[in-house]
Amino acid sequence: MSLLHQATGFFAHGKMKMVQNPRVYYVKINITTNGFEFIGAYAAFATINKNSAGFRLDIPWTNIKNINKTKARAMHTITVETVESFYTILPLNPKNHSSFNPISHSKRNSIELLDIINKIIIQIKEMKEFKESKLIICTECGVEVPSGSKFCGNCGCTVS
Repeated sequence: MSLLHQATGFFAHGKMKMVQNPRVYYVKINITTNGFEFIGAYAAFATINKNSAGFRLDIPWTNIKNINKTKARAMHTITVETVESFYTILPLNPKNHSSFNPISHSKRNSIELLDIINKIIIQIKEMKEFKESKLIICTECGVEVPSGSKFCGNCGCTVS
């Protein structure tokens, strides 16, 4: 798993109605080659609850059906729809983090993060296609072997 992009913001399971929603978490958003990682703590009234247990949720790319920008009242958010549910992200601009007003500039932050996500999805597809085009499977042991190899590095069988 390689880290491709990191951001911060608020995260909620389902629809984010307002930042004061008790199911909202302040998270570090890690976008990796495997998918999304959300790591953070419960947020109440735009403050971090230091006593809350840590929060972590991983969403693999294979579970994601759709990612798009939505608007919930004054906030522009990103919705990640998975096979079984959906999640809402309100990205924050780390440069404006001192003012801690998640609603201001949410449209620009959401558009920027969605653009980054779309570029990463394209990169991952290209990496996967490149990897698949450069590998063949050994018929004897099932191990991936670089194309052009004459012998399997695992079992020594001749590959074509």
